[in-house]
Amino acid sequence: MIPLDLTVVFVSTLCTVFIVWHIVQSRSLRRNLPPSLRPWPLLGNIPSLVGKEPHILMTEIGLKFGGPVTFYFGSAPVVILTTLEEATEAFVKQAGVFSDRKIPPLLEKAFSNKGSVVWESGPSWRFHRRNIHSGLRQIELSDENLVSKVILEITKLFLEIDKNLGRPTNLLESFVTLSARVVCSVTFGSRFSSFAEKDAFAEFLSSVKLISTKLTVFSAATFFPPLYNTFIYEDVREAVDKMKSFLGDLLRHHRNMFEGKIRDVMDVYVDGMRKDSNKIQEESIWRTFFDLLGAGTDTTANTLSWCVMYMCAHPQYQEMIYNEMNDKCGNDDIVSMIHQTQLPLTNATLLEVMRCAPVTPLGVPRMTSSDTIFLGYKIPKGTDVWLNEYAIHHDRKLWQQPEEFRPERFLNAQKDSILPEKKNQLVSFGIGRRICIGKKLAEIELFLIFSNLFKRYNVRFAFPGQTLDKVGIFGLTYSPKPFQVVLEKRQKDSLRL
Repeated sequence: MIPLDLTVVFVSTLCTVFIVWHIVQSRSLRRNLPPSLRPWPLLGNIPSLVGKEPHILMTEIGLKFGGPVTFYFGSAPVVILTTLEEATEAFVKQAGVFSDRKIPPLLEKAFSNKGSVVWESGPSWRFHRRNIHSGLRQIELSDENLVSKVILEITKLFLEIDKNLGRPTNLLESFVTLSARVVCSVTFGSRFSSFAEKDAFAEFLSSVKLISTKLTVFSAATFFPPLYNTFIYEDVREAVDKMKSFLGDLLRHHRNMFEGKIRDVMDVYVDGMRKDSNKIQEESIWRTFFDLLGAGTDTTANTLSWCVMYMCAHPQYQEMIYNEMNDKCGNDDIVSMIHQTQLPLTNATLLEVMRCAPVTPLGVPRMTSSDTIFLGYKIPKGTDVWLNEYAIHHDRKLWQQPEEFRPERFLNAQKDSILPEKKNQLVSFGIGRRICIGKKLAEIELFLIFSNLFKRYNVRFAFPGQTLDKVGIFGLTYSPKPFQVVLEKRQKDSLRL
């Protein structure tokens, strides 16, 4: 038997050697990566997040070092891009290296990434993205048809709002419902209507809200994923099961009704399953459609919520865009896409809210697919790379007085059109190969809902002392803290359905 004191010496020596080796390796890695704050042992830079908004802290670090920076989550480095030039270099010029994604461990525990159009990489991701585009093309989803779907849901929203005029209300849930119904009608076609009024759809919406709130890159289980299987996340696991059940019912309904003609995006998958069940498997399809519904619903709803808060904080712009719409749209009850180019200030105001309050302030993480040299730094294969959208949207080289709310910054000198070069400096939908697949739908939704809401209603904070609160809540997206408003109808004429 080895003496106890010798065992202690051996174990202590082994631990010392490991710690020294780890320190040497970490320092060697840090020498080649972009600069960072000095990381703590084991914790990395996590302690610096205490009491600070992550995107603002990382913006400050970028300003301190003047370029891309590294943030350490424990010993794992994350490269943060803080300027448009850096983002273009990585995601456009070196897109072949910077277009992969690695699903965060917590989300992998909850959903896996098989079938995910957001998190998968390589051939599988290209396959699903191609399928979705193919579905939209084959059903010949023209702008006119898409607009009619959105306007139909807007009229339903307004009829609900009219029941609560003059009373405090939180519009977020209404925006979630509206956005989800639009995405579902586009994705599942006319056959979705039989599901829209069922309790299962209401449970689906509740599940989206719960998941988007509790699953975040900064939640406890992100740093210790086994927590996901404990009682702490029991409600999230139940919500995921409900979403799977809802999407599974839609898939089975489509399979039973499918007659060989492609009518919506899910039909593309049903047709593919019939032709080659090995290539498209039922258990992964729900994941694809969860991305389409979950991400499309949450981002649009929270963008609209930020719009309402900013408009309540800047009522002069409510009046200005109302006057513009009244002047250019006349007595038309509904603003449509044919009016968009005639409403430069309305467009500019929407863009300014998206600049000030990006709902994905740190983007959707990417990962390097091979070792690469980036702006003089050596980035190893498998390194996480984040796009600091907030930093780009507040870059003083791009925006004069970025902390101020000034929609006019997007207008030309005559104030009669949007400056394309300014709009292109927004990265709200990402950049490069992984740009948001639902960008077109989201832009149409946002314009139609935003313009029609403020043409029909005057909106103000519900209680004295309420002000613009730029500090939001990190979930899957960045949402404003709950707030209530009061709506008053501007026009007495009836809403034409």
